[in-house]
Amino acid sequence: SKFSRFFFGSFALQAKSAGLLTLRQIESIRKTLKKHLKKRGRLWISIFPNVAKTKKPEKTRMGKGKGRLHLWCHKITPGQILFEIGGVSYKTAKNAFQKSDYKIPFLTRTT
Repeated sequence: SKFSRFFFGSFALQAKSAGLLTLRQIESIRKTLKKHLKKRGRLWISIFPNVAKTKKPEKTRMGKGKGRLHLWCHKITPGQILFEIGGVSYKTAKNAFQKSDYKIPFLTRTT
């Protein structure tokens, strides 16, 4: 599919299973990658949080419409490219992706 190819960088972080990434998780991963890369390489984010999740307050009775906006997230499909890195060696890219892998709630691989 069009989401399983990378266009900008030389190395990419690819999802191996389905899941959700919230806006906070995406930002946390971005900060970790930027911190590890310093000013050596370039980072591209291939995902955007475009799904709004709502939540009703606790102890609220049924009815009265939909709840308030709770968070923004992105639905991840298997094989989808999440982040791309260019301008660095494979070893540096792999180390950066391994550091950020702890913040991702599903399986990923470096391509």
